[in-house]
Amino acid sequence: MTRTDAFYESAILYNSKKRLPIPPIFSEAEPESRLYADVVATYQEGNDLLVDGKLGPSTLTAMRDELREGAEPKVLDYEDLVDLAEFTQPFEGEYWSCNRDGEYEGLFDRPPEKYHWASKNKPGSVGTHVGLSFGYIQFTQDGGALGKLLKKMHKKDPALFADVFGEHHEELLEVTTRTSNTRKSHLSGKRRSRVQPVGGHDLWRDYWVQRFRKAGREPVFQRCQVEMAVDDYMMPALRSCDKLDLESARAVVIVFDRGVQYGPTGAFKKLLQPNRVDSDSEHTFLRKFMHHYSHQRWGHRVEKLWEHADLWDGPCVWDHLL
Repeated sequence: MTRTDAFYESAILYNSKKRLPIPPIFSEAEPESRLYADVVATYQEGNDLLVDGKLGPSTLTAMRDELREGAEPKVLDYEDLVDLAEFTQPFEGEYWSCNRDGEYEGLFDRPPEKYHWASKNKPGSVGTHVGLSFGYIQFTQDGGALGKLLKKMHKKDPALFADVFGEHHEELLEVTTRTSNTRKSHLSGKRRSRVQPVGGHDLWRDYWVQRFRKAGREPVFQRCQVEMAVDDYMMPALRSCDKLDLESARAVVIVFDRGVQYGPTGAFKKLLQPNRVDSDSEHTFLRKFMHHYSHQRWGHRVEKLWEHADLWDGPCVWDHLL
C-alpha cells in the first residue's frame, strides 16, 4: 500500500497525541516518525484491521492478544468473577438507577402500542406493566428479579433494609417475591401479582424511588447486586464461552453484557449468528461479533468493553466453577 503525505500527517498527529506504548517486538521508533506509522500500518494490513497507521484501541488490543498467546492460564475464582462484574458496572448503569415502568410508558425505542402486546390482538385492551427496574443491570419487578434481589438484601442486612425501606418493608418483600404471577386488572392497566402497589404506592412513584436510590448507594446492597449478576449472568456467560472455545476475560464480559440485554439463552444464540470459521482466532471472532451488533440497541457497550477489557494476560480457566 502506498502511503501518502496526508496519511503520515494524520497518523503522526494521532500517535504523538495518544502516545500509546507499542509492544517492543514491533518497533522502537518514536510516535512522531513515519517508521512508527509504517510499522502500525503493516501490522493492520496483515490482521484485517483498518489501515490508517494509528495505534488506536483496536490495533493495540490485537497486538496485546498476540503477545498473550502461550501465556500461563489464570485460574478464576468466585472473587475474580465479582471483579469482572464490577468492571462492567460503569458500562451498564448505576447501582441506584431506577427505570420507572418506562417500557409500559413507551419511553424507549418502541411505541407504547407496540409494547402493549394485548392491544395488538384485542382492540380496547391494554398492555402489562413491567413495574420498577432497579440497579446497575436493571432487576425487573414483573419478571421477579427485583424481588429476588430484595430478598438477598434483606438477608444480608435486615436492620439496614428496614431502615432504608421503612414501615412497609415487609409488604415490599411479600409483594415482589410472589410466586404466582397471574395477570390482574388494576386501575388503567393490567398488572401481574408482583406489580401491585405496596403501602398504597406503585414502586415506580416517588415514595418508593427515593428509597431505592438510597439503597443503591449502600455498599452492602451494591455487593448484593454484583453477586446476583455473577450468579444469574456471569455463570451462564462462562458456560457459553466454554461451548464456543472462548477463554479470555474480554470474551466473558462481552457475553455477560449481551446476557444482560437479551438473557443468557438469547445471548448464546446471538453468538452463533456471526459466521465463525475454524480458522478464526478468538480475537477475529469477537471482532466479527462486535461489528455484527454495534448498530443494535446498546451495541455501543460491546465496543466499549472491547476497548477497555484489558483485564488479565493470557487465557482463563474456570471449569471448576461450573
